[in-house]
Amino acid sequence: MSTVGGIKFSGRRIALVYLNSGNGHLAQALALQQLLHDTDPELHVTLLHGFGKRNRLLNFVFEKGYGISCNYESGAFSLIYDIGEHECVLRVLTHLFAPLVTGYLKRQLQEQEISDVISFHFATTPFLAKAIRATGRDIRLATVCTDPFTAPRAWFRTPRADLFVYSQELRQQAIAQGMAPDRVRIIPFLLAKKYRELNTGIPRGIRKARLGFAPGVPLLLIAGGGNGLPGARKIVAECVRLRIPCDIAVICGRNTVLAQQVQLLARQTVLPRIRTFSFIDNMEEFLCAADLAVTKAGASAVFEAIACRCPVILSHYIYNQELGNMRYVVRHGYGYFIQEPEAICRRIQNFFRDMQGGKPV
Repeated sequence: MSTVGGIKFSGRRIALVYLNSGNGHLAQALALQQLLHDTDPELHVTLLHGFGKRNRLLNFVFEKGYGISCNYESGAFSLIYDIGEHECVLRVLTHLFAPLVTGYLKRQLQEQEISDVISFHFATTPFLAKAIRATGRDIRLATVCTDPFTAPRAWFRTPRADLFVYSQELRQQAIAQGMAPDRVRIIPFLLAKKYRELNTGIPRGIRKARLGFAPGVPLLLIAGGGNGLPGARKIVAECVRLRIPCDIAVICGRNTVLAQQVQLLARQTVLPRIRTFSFIDNMEEFLCAADLAVTKAGASAVFEAIACRCPVILSHYIYNQELGNMRYVVRHGYGYFIQEPEAICRRIQNFFRDMQGGKPV
């Protein structure tokens, strides 16, 4: 029997609706798709882009614009976030953008004979509600709030939809914003199958060797999404200045400039030993091999590291949206929140010194 949060889905045709604004929305949609297929191979589950790949305006605003504001213009994101907390603003934006996307969603729901829709982005949920009404069919609508602990109020604007959340504190926030208690359900965080079925009993030394690193040398992982971790070059440069005796794996994604900068630093030093990687599809292997990771406070990044038992240093979080993730990591002892590169590297240095000295870390 396929169920999510107590809701049965057996024999249904389900659309999982996502946007490419950050890695977490699609990653969690893919995780649920795999989970449903594993539970019921006969279940029809399809992924659906919320605006359509041809809708350049909305895709630029919600995907490209999100990435730019988060990674390069944090002040702009803070302003947008605060403006979006006003219901009147959200209503105006929904009214303006609805003609650009509702027709597309209606066609997709009708052509694929969808019976259930699960939205993984707050921006798509109100448009889906309009599209469902336009079909005249009884299509069940639910939303997965991809922010585990703190979330903008835009997630809670469709009271007739079921809402899946990852924590009791977010459930309370949703109810306070007007969601009916019986519609707000807590579910476990949606992780890909490879994280749910990890063999954490394999020693880190063996995992390091599989990736080409020295088994007996501390391994630092620096990663932060498709464009690499903001500030990664400064962190690596400070590790080089301190001559920290470790190996460093820097995941640069599509950021070729970062890769070139780090490779230049690598050629200038013997310690630490530095390697760069572009896109990888085995992040779980790097997290299981690393003794410590420097990353950002995205929900997927945090819970993937926890699943791999890899301590983390969170170098920054997205204004309010990821605040709860950072507090969760620090409160439960999964890692640290440190922003300045010099302080980050002192923590790395002390962490590896304590680790090699046999002290608990």
